Amino acid sequence: MPSTSFGADIGFLGWDAEKSKDSYSLTLDGEIERGDLQKLLMKIKKKGYMPHILILTSPGGDVDEAINIGRFIRESLIYILPGYQCLSSCFLVFVAGVDRRTGSLVELGAHRPYYDPSYFKDLTPKQAEKKQRKAMEDVSAYLREMGVAQHIVDKIMNVPSNKLWMMSSEWYRENIGFQSAGFGEWVRANCGEALTDQEYRDLASTDYGKKSNGFSRGYITYLKSNWQNYNRCLSDKLDKARKEIFNNLHYFF
Repeated sequence: MPSTSFGADIGFLGWDAEKSKDSYSLTLDGEIERGDLQKLLMKIKKKGYMPHILILTSPGGDVDEAINIGRFIRESLIYILPGYQCLSSCFLVFVAGVDRRTGSLVELGAHRPYYDPSYFKDLTPKQAEKKQRKAMEDVSAYLREMGVAQHIVDKIMNVPSNKLWMMSSEWYRENIGFQSAGFGEWVRANCGEALTDQEYRDLASTDYGKKSNGFSRGYITYLKSNWQNYNRCLSDKLDKARKEIFNNLHYFF
């Protein structure tokens, strides 16, 4: 809601990413403000095809713009990775990723939406109550749209704007999930299951086939083959879907 900053810095990850023809990632760093979605779209348009990942590092910012960015991220099948910090309205963008993974060193936190005090102080108590209720209803509806369970939405809405509910990586994975439900089902329908959780742990323990770690060569070959086939399938399906999204990018301007 209203602010005086100049918005987030949106750029390409890597010194040569802007000119490279390979898959690329974008970064969003700083406070989210109105106009940031347009800046993001212009970067994508300039590149000529969709990014694979958006890396977020933000203390928060404009709630409405965060929701606009979030809806674009979800529709565009862009993966999300947090930087060292993703707080307040940044969480609204983070949760929109079809794949959104966080780690133990990341500060991930949320609270209920609020208006800038300079705006709110000129309202009557009744007007303030009405505005706050509408803001909370809008954000709650958005979080449900992104697949967040109602009891988690309720908990976020009960956190005052001057506090943060900090979420650990483990809690987030178990209660919200590293992948949106619809995307997960789409992936399984098109590419099947890559590996079971135990098989993935086994593969990771071999450094993805670089060492045996006590497993037979046949088992490691099986794990690597399944993992590679799955990722090849997923990459092909995403490339095709993202090309179609890019061709319709003008709808977001």
